[in-house]
Amino acid sequence: MKIVVACDSFKESMSALQACKAIQRGIHKVDSSIDVECIPMADGGEGTSKVLNEFYKGNKIICNALDAYGREIEAYYFRKENLAIIEMACVCGLESIEISMRHLLHSSSYGLGQLIRHAIDHGCKTLLIGLGGSATNDGGLGMLSALGSHFYDKDHKELEPVIKNIPLIQSVSLCSYPDVQIQVACDVTNPYCGPQGATYTFGKQKGATKEELDLLESCLCHLNTLLNIHNHPRTGAAGGTSGALHAIGAQLCSGIELVMKHTQFEKRIMDCDYCFTGEGSFDEQSLNGKTISGIASICKRHNVPLIVCAGKVNIDSCYEKGITACFSIGNEISSLEKALKDGEKNLEKTSENIMRLLIL
Repeated sequence: MKIVVACDSFKESMSALQACKAIQRGIHKVDSSIDVECIPMADGGEGTSKVLNEFYKGNKIICNALDAYGREIEAYYFRKENLAIIEMACVCGLESIEISMRHLLHSSSYGLGQLIRHAIDHGCKTLLIGLGGSATNDGGLGMLSALGSHFYDKDHKELEPVIKNIPLIQSVSLCSYPDVQIQVACDVTNPYCGPQGATYTFGKQKGATKEELDLLESCLCHLNTLLNIHNHPRTGAAGGTSGALHAIGAQLCSGIELVMKHTQFEKRIMDCDYCFTGEGSFDEQSLNGKTISGIASICKRHNVPLIVCAGKVNIDSCYEKGITACFSIGNEISSLEKALKDGEKNLEKTSENIMRLLIL
């Protein structure tokens, strides 16, 4: 018997790899001879670079960069030959910014541009970039500046690339890297601006007030025209950073589809008997372009039974999407803190019990 285990992270409880290993342990408690292949998964959000690097086995490159609020930090990306795997959350991530420090009008994506520039300057020709978990809403202005773009006012005076100057920008000299292929893993499909755009959808959770949201929206609408972004789907990821990358020729992709492509997921699942997957909360959003939806579509195509294990299951209809069965790993009424702490143990036990049924 062969089983593929392909979990996303369980947020604040365990990484994708830890979740996969917990299920593997549960399966092997029942029968240690079962061939279990772990393929950690992500959809462009936090942890995407580590998931991709589990496959590529690249070197971790440490370099100094600025976080979302201009503080110098030690950031990193992964490199395998001329391939760089970069994650925005590791340099301009929301979780690294204390709530009291979140003043979105002063945020910048400059640090991501520094990582990208470092990779390019050191010979990388293919860049895979995950954008989830960002703390910014500058439309990618800072990132473009770090990559060598320049912004000018009506008198052709160069402007500092900060949000307050966006309304003053009248012309742009965009950077260009024609020999570099950039693929962007987006975990959302939102456009650059508008009611469903970056600002009104995600700005509040990043610390913006209603008045600030309106100002930020007007800024992104201005950049949308200046950069010829055309408000395409996925350009609103990471406060519009994906739109700025699109403006310099990057390919915007479904995060889970990009991860499955680069980890050769479909090829590795074709001969398995079962697939296990999981995430912290399995709900309607999970089947809307997220990790489990991508895995389910491949399993359905190849008639592989798919079993979902989640910290919480809150979904009415999923079986026609390629899900065979879904299970909540919680086994008692407890606080959220305890549930997160016991996540690996509960996941291991749940997978053990499922396996006992499967081999009857």
